[in-house]
Amino acid sequence: MRTGPRRAEAASRLGLRAALVVMAGWLGGCAVVPTEKEPPVPGCETRGESVALGMRKGSPDGVVTASLVDATPIPPLLGENLWTVEVLSSGEPVLDANPDTDSTVIANVYMADHDHNIRKEGVMTSPGVFEFPPFLLNMNGYWEITVAVEPDTPAEGAEREEVVFGFCIES
Repeated sequence: MRTGPRRAEAASRLGLRAALVVMAGWLGGCAVVPTEKEPPVPGCETRGESVALGMRKGSPDGVVTASLVDATPIPPLLGENLWTVEVLSSGEPVLDANPDTDSTVIANVYMADHDHNIRKEGVMTSPGVFEFPPFLLNMNGYWEITVAVEPDTPAEGAEREEVVFGFCIES
C-alpha cells in the first residue's frame, strides 16, 4: 500500500495524540481532545450577597423594609438557622396585635435550584420585630429568604409586600 505525504502527516498527528493520551494516563490525569467549549455552569458564588447583621432590604415598591436584627449563625450555614428581623411599613413598625393593622409576617425559605421551600410564621417580640422559628438549610447552593407582610384583613389597596434576602451557602 502506498502512503503519500498527507497520509504520513495524518498518521503522525494521530500518533502524537495517542502518545499524549498515554502520557496523561501515566501522570494520573486524563486527556481530552478539545472540541467546542461548553459554557460554564452558573455557580452559587456569583449569586446573592453577603449576609450581615443590620443589613436592610426593601420591597420593590419601597413601602416595606426588613432589617436583619439577629441571626444564628451569621452568615447562614448548613443546618439549623434562626433569624430575627425588624419590619417597617412606610417607616412604621408592622404590628400583629392591632385590629386595625393586623398583619402576618412570614419567612419563605426557598432554594430555587432544587425547589426546596419552607414557610415559617414570625412571632412579634417587640413592635415591628419578628423572630422566625428555626429553619433547616439542608444543602449547599443559592437560597432566598423572602420576608412577606400579609394583611389579615386587607384594607382597600393593601397588598402582600415582600422583601428578598438572597445568599449562597458553600462548603
